[in-house]
Amino acid sequence: MHRTTRRPSFTYRGLELSHPYVVLLELASMLEHDDLVIAVDSLISRDPPLRGASLEAIWAATDSYEARWGAPALRKALLDARPNTDSPGETRTRLLLLRAGFPEPVINHP
Repeated sequence: MHRTTRRPSFTYRGLELSHPYVVLLELASMLEHDDLVIAVDSLISRDPPLRGASLEAIWAATDSYEARWGAPALRKALLDARPNTDSPGETRTRLLLLRAGFPEPVINHP
């Protein structure tokens, strides 16, 4: 059996669920960097599944867990995450362009 300290959670339709920021920390030890950035971007998208989510709030949650779980990988992903994105493809393209040396693209340019 694996035991850890109590983590933030919430109840949805009678089920106790891990808080999305905790899930990000757990996924950070399993996902590739770009996939983790996509997961973060989806939480801070223009139409986020979690109201009130922000990069600042995710940073604060990550800092509170120091080096546990995937905190180092999540911190690295947070540096590449951007609010108001709309799709995984948008994030992948942005990361690809940045790695190729292009300037930061404008997100959701009309």
